[in-house]
Amino acid sequence: MKHIRCIALLMAIIFSLSASPVYGQRYYDDVKELQKKLEETRKKIELTKTQKTAKQKESKNISNQIVELDRKLEEAEKNLEIVEGQLSDLEGKIAITQRELDRATEEAQAQKELLNKRVRIMYQNGSTSYLAVILNATSFSDFISRLDLMRKIINYDVNLLKERKTIRDNIDEKKQQLEYEQQQKEALKNELNSKRE
Repeated sequence: MKHIRCIALLMAIIFSLSASPVYGQRYYDDVKELQKKLEETRKKIELTKTQKTAKQKESKNISNQIVELDRKLEEAEKNLEIVEGQLSDLEGKIAITQRELDRATEEAQAQKELLNKRVRIMYQNGSTSYLAVILNATSFSDFISRLDLMRKIINYDVNLLKERKTIRDNIDEKKQQLEYEQQQKEALKNELNSKRE
């Protein structure tokens, strides 16, 4: 607004001076100089407008970049929360697997002790074969009774060995599961650290 008044004032001076030929060349030179200053002022105004427009565009670009960075930050924080949740879940699974492995190991130790007792008893009783126990029966009912007892002992021994194998397989499975979960945990920790950077 100030520039427009200045321009109008200069124009009025120029017209008034050009209308009076009495003063001659001096006023003509003053008019030329005023016109030159007027032109310079117009150029400065245009340059200022151009710079203002450029700064507004730059400001808008920076605002857009800030919005984009905020969106990316929010997305990264959500991803970070997801990975932290997965890590927490996995640590819970690892704790459960470790407890199951400890329980299976204790069970295996108990089975081993029971099997050792059974072998010790068989060793202490000598090399009495199953057939000798059955054939030493004094009557038919004693024979049936001994046969039934031998069948139970054999079934017990077979089941004891099967349980031992099942427990060992369970221990191996739990160890593998625990190792796999530990690897997953390390991978998630690495992912978490890379996302934090």
